[in-house]
Amino acid sequence: VLLFLTGKRQLLEQPVAYAILSFVVNVLRSVPFIILLIVMIPVTVLIVGTSLGVAGAIPPLVAGGAPF
Repeated sequence: VLLFLTGKRQLLEQPVAYAILSFVVNVLRSVPFIILLIVMIPVTVLIVGTSLGVAGAIPPLVAGGAPF
C-alpha cells in the first residue's frame, strides 16, 4: 500500500521513499526463487551435470515457472 501511495501522481507522492520501497520489494520478491535455486542444486547436477551457467539455471526456472 505504501509503495502505491508514494508513487507518481498519488496521494503521498514521495519519489525517494518510492525508490527505496520499490528496491526493497524487488529484493524480497526474489528470495523464494533464490531458496529454490539452492534447494535444487543436487537435482540440477543430476539432470544437467552442472549447477553453473545457463544449463544450471534451466531446471530451477522450469520448476519455478511450472505452476504458472
